[in-house]
Amino acid sequence: MFRKVKIFVKEKDTCLTAKNTSSGENLFSCLFKILPMVLVVSISAFAFVLFLIFILKNFSPEIEKSRFMVSDKFSLLSGFIGSVVGAVISAAIVWKQLGENTCAISMQNQLELRKMFSEKRRWRIHLVIQELARLRIHAEKNKLKVIASEFKIDSAKLKNINTFEDEKKFLESILVKYEAELDDYLGLFEVAYVMLKNGNLDRNMFFESYSYRLNYIDIAGFISIKIKLEKGCWKLLQELIQENYVWCQTQ
Repeated sequence: MFRKVKIFVKEKDTCLTAKNTSSGENLFSCLFKILPMVLVVSISAFAFVLFLIFILKNFSPEIEKSRFMVSDKFSLLSGFIGSVVGAVISAAIVWKQLGENTCAISMQNQLELRKMFSEKRRWRIHLVIQELARLRIHAEKNKLKVIASEFKIDSAKLKNINTFEDEKKFLESILVKYEAELDDYLGLFEVAYVMLKNGNLDRNMFFESYSYRLNYIDIAGFISIKIKLEKGCWKLLQELIQENYVWCQTQ
């Protein structure tokens, strides 16, 4: 489920070209990365020129004596080497600049995403999901007063919560009542996942910031059941949760 979001994004081709670079790369590392590609193109162009000269010589021998014919093969070779070196250096500089721009845009997107997750309507949903997940892990009762205050629930109702099951039902009832806010919170993760796949967010930076939240979503029984029942609406979220699991295994 998607909502309109204000996120900085870069052009798709720039993303695909530069997403594997970083601002920490120096010129030499960039040279080694793009050298094979530039060499292939340059050698192909050089071979084409030689083939063209060969064709012209065979079809018109007089061309060989023309001022436009390159008779000195060493001059041709030196020109080729100079062109390759110039192309490699130029491409490396462009590659490095694209990498730096990509890193800056990824950081802007990460900061913008953090602002959106910290908005009150999403933050308080996160508190409820977090508490549900911790209930399942630690069987502790905490933060109920904070949550009640966030949702403007009369604190007198908390006196009736005496057991683990009571607290669980209390938290789940909030998610049922505020289902629209819950969908908005989960939907933002789907937007973030699309940005990850497009290269608009740094993968490690994203999971380092939000892996714990995805774990809470996966652990909280109420949320996992909701996602399964509405699996047609939450395909991207399910994929993101799986990717988070894989990422956690590598840490």
